[in-house]
Amino acid sequence: MTPGASSGKSKQYGNGHSQGKARQQPGERGEDAMLTPEQTLDIQKLLQERETELRAKIHQEMQERLGRDVADLEASAGDDSEQSIADLQEVMDTHELTRHADELQEIETAKEGLVNGRLGVCILCQRPIGYQRMLVHPVAQRCLACQELQERAGGNQNDNTV
Repeated sequence: MTPGASSGKSKQYGNGHSQGKARQQPGERGEDAMLTPEQTLDIQKLLQERETELRAKIHQEMQERLGRDVADLEASAGDDSEQSIADLQEVMDTHELTRHADELQEIETAKEGLVNGRLGVCILCQRPIGYQRMLVHPVAQRCLACQELQERAGGNQNDNTV
């Protein structure tokens, strides 16, 4: 996901296939080069920017939530429909904060990859993920071919832990 984009986990990628073209194997999409030091710095910058953005969103959402909680307490004598709306808002807020926390965990994992030299290397086939994919999805842990295999096998497309 590009920095600045919202929508948490609803990340989208092209499938990389052309009509009539045979399915490519892992590492066959121009992903044959490891990240250069300059490219690694680009990805590191994207990760840092997104982390900063997420932390600011979490802070803002927590402040807004606290403000709503105080208002809810003051208006607690409201009817059932008002309470239902407040309950729904609480569920939505919690879901959004959970998505942000999950993405922060993905960023932490990617930053660990920076330290141990594994950033940009597919965790399944051990081939380079590719700079273009890393620019689009800096927390990617699988090359596009392995990601597609994972999704076809029924794995969670957002699960970067397997």
